[in-house]
Amino acid sequence: MDGIICELNSRTGESKDTIKATKKPINSFTLSHDEKFMGVSSKITRLFSVSEKKEILRIPSDVGPVQLMSVSDDGRFLVSHVDNNKEVQVWSCDQNSCTIVSTASLTMQNQPKIVECTRSTSYGDGGIVLAVSKKGVAHVWHLQTLSQNEVLPTKISVKNSLDKKGRIPIISAKLCDTNEDNTVKVHVVFGSPNFLQFKVVELDDTCKDINLVAEYDELAKQDMVSPQERNLEQEAKANSKDAEPVQGKAKKRTSSVLDSTNDTTKEVNPEYNLDEPTMEEKLASLNLLNKSEITEEQPPSLAPPSADSVHVLLKQALRADDHTELLKCLYNRDEKGTSTDRNGNSY
Repeated sequence: MDGIICELNSRTGESKDTIKATKKPINSFTLSHDEKFMGVSSKITRLFSVSEKKEILRIPSDVGPVQLMSVSDDGRFLVSHVDNNKEVQVWSCDQNSCTIVSTASLTMQNQPKIVECTRSTSYGDGGIVLAVSKKGVAHVWHLQTLSQNEVLPTKISVKNSLDKKGRIPIISAKLCDTNEDNTVKVHVVFGSPNFLQFKVVELDDTCKDINLVAEYDELAKQDMVSPQERNLEQEAKANSKDAEPVQGKAKKRTSSVLDSTNDTTKEVNPEYNLDEPTMEEKLASLNLLNKSEITEEQPPSLAPPSADSVHVLLKQALRADDHTELLKCLYNRDEKGTSTDRNGNSY
């Protein structure tokens, strides 16, 4: 926020040196591949020498705040992009006279999100410019001279192997080796953050477009989607199926987890039925709660002995001197066990 650039030790994280680049907040910062030059953009864009820690030159302030920029290794030219613009501006730098001049404007169909430049080993006065659009398409320009304005770029795009019409955006790209045979290698990164893929593409100056194909199958496509996103997609599909009516048939509602839980409860615990009578009502229906109606079980009455066994009981009663048994035997009215005399008296 204070316009100070700090040089840090990558191992310890300690500050090694600082440079006061500007008094305003920094919008963009870039460092050349050889780490000899750096560009700093705030309200004014400046080019610094890292070794001397001083400003070499600055871009005119009428250009506006630069959001993206890159400087070549030799500091001979740089490229920049102003926000809400679809052009990449090429600047020629003269360090001896400390002047900078706009030499070319490279037009794109969409705004860039990455810009980079490097010197050309084939053309001494030219350079190579890379820009990746926000739509995920990489553009590479081979400039024979920095003032070459009407140049068609080589476009690099990635297609989905599962869907011929689908396109996978390029996340990042970087210029690597430049050769004397007018070829350059570009490292391309594309795919999802959960499943990144890397390609090295070798380009020449014929401006022929390159169409890469993502090398993954259906299983890899599922791996690119997080579990949370997959659950949201499944819920959205289920909701869309419930909302769409089917002609001729009434569509059944998709069973939810709550429904299955209720069904399980009814099967496992059938006694928890609120419509059943209480235990008190069940006992009342059996007349078990009314003590007045409870009758004790009566023991079976003893039948008097028959005539066949009266003589046996009589012997036992005489031996045991049991008066009760003697009376039962005497009052036995079984005809088999009684006799009558002349006068008709029974004995």
